[in-house]
Parts: sequence; structure tokens; C-alpha cells
Amino acid sequence: MIRQVAAIACVVLLAVATRLSACPDCPKGRIEAGDPQALLAEAEQLRQAGQFEAALRYLERAVEVTQAGGDARQAIAAQTAIGDLQAMMHRHDAARAALDEALRLARELEDPLAEARALNNLGIVLSAEKDAQTTETFTRAATLAREHGDHDLSARAELNLASYLAETDAAAAQAALQRAVGAIENAPPAQQPMLLVGLGRAWSAAGDTTRAAAALESAASDEQADPLARSYALGYLGRVRQQQGDVDTALRLSRRAAFHAQEAQSPDALYQWQWQIGRLLVTQGPAEQAIAA
Repeated sequence: MIRQVAAIACVVLLAVATRLSACPDCPKGRIEAGDPQALLAEAEQLRQAGQFEAALRYLERAVEVTQAGGDARQAIAAQTAIGDLQAMMHRHDAARAALDEALRLARELEDPLAEARALNNLGIVLSAEKDAQTTETFTRAATLAREHGDHDLSARAELNLASYLAETDAAAAQAALQRAVGAIENAPPAQQPMLLVGLGRAWSAAGDTTRAAAALESAASDEQADPLARSYALGYLGRVRQQQGDVDTALRLSRRAAFHAQEAQSPDALYQWQWQIGRLLVTQGPAEQAIAA
């Protein structure tokens, strides 16, 4: 009797496994079949979870598939994502190689927005190296995006340019920020909160804490803001308030930012704000720390 039950259980498990493996339309089935779009989506989820090496493997698989005859635009997306990931891991040579290939494919395909995305990511890599081509690269990315109606990408490129120029050319940085403001106003509403966070950070880097605070407050109160956008808006606003000398408000905002980071299930954001809270507590006297505890 026991053997019969065990045999039946094995048959059932085998049937379930067979059904799962024979599901080409399921995400896992599409990944196993080498669907570039599924591979890109899985890589993005892993990237957001901080599993960069695992994400890179999926992206490299997507490149292999597209090189064998896939959609050229998916090949560009995969190479651009690889460049972004390699840059995040400070592998700048590998990042540049991937982004150069993405640029080559985008220009071959005559896809200006794909070219703009690759240029923006390349600009980030170049800026980390203080490369002389950084300004030209971000400017070209912003121009292409603006001319072809991608206001979100245009704003991000202008914000990146402004942050890069903040310490070396204040006037050019201010001009880039003004262009970014116009692009943000024309961007889709759902994308505006995170763009406003970027604007606030850029104004802060430029030394204008008043404008920085205004942008971050707008981001935090925006109805379109998701928990992660609200977390970053409040956390960076806390940093600005500390710069302005209001440590109590900075601490309160940082705690709210940590709450929304937990809500967003973002360990990176949560760690950032917990570290900021600890640093703010250190600036207070023993009595204040005891009360806070």
C-alpha cells in the first residue's frame, strides 16, 4: 500500500513538472526558450534586487540570442543594460565596450532614441573618469531625446550634465538645469516624481538648497509618487535640511524615508537612510540620542 501511494505521488509530481516545463508562454518557459524580452525582464528584476552578476548572465544570454538572429532593438537594449550594470560594478572598460556596441547598432538601425539612451549611459561612465567627451556626450543625448519627444530621457541627460558641470562650470550647469525643468514639465506624470528627485539633487550639488528643497518637496507630495520615489524625495530632503542647519527636521524626514523604503522593499534605500539617521544622531548630544533611542 505504501509503495502504491509513493508511486502515485511520483507520477503526480512528474506530471506537474512536465506541465511546467511544457509551458512556453510562462515566464520561466520563455526564459528557458531564450526569449530576449523575457531575459531582459528577468535581468531587470535581478538588478533591482542587487543581484548584479546574475542579471549580467541573463543579459549576456540575451545578446547571444539576438546575435543569432533576434530583434536588433532588443540587442541594443541588452548591450545598453550591460553597460549600465558594468558601470555600477565600476568595470568601466567593459561598460564602455558594451555601450559602444549599443551605439553602433543604434546608428546602424537609425534609431535616435536608442542612440540617446546609450549616449546617456556612456556619459555616466565618462563622467566617472572625468573624460573630456562627457559634456558633448550628455548634450548629444539630451538633444536627440528632446528632438524625438522623449522628455523623460532628455531631463535625465540634462540632470546628469548639470551634476557633472556643477564643480567646474556653474553657468553651464545652471543652463542645463533650466532645460531639465522644461523637460520634466513635459514628461509623463508618472515619471515626474523621480525626475524631481534628480532635479533636487542637482540643485543641491549646485549649492542652491532653496530650489533643491522645493523640488524634493514637490516630489514627496506628488500623487504619482510611488513608495520608492517618496523615500528618495524625503531622504534627500532630509539631507538638504541638514545642510540648512535644521537637524531635527532632517532626522524626522530621514525616518519617514526609511519607512517608505521598507514599504518599497528596497534594501539599498533603507540602508542609505538608516546610515543617514545614525549620522544625524551622532551630531546630537547624549541626551537627545537617549530620547531618540
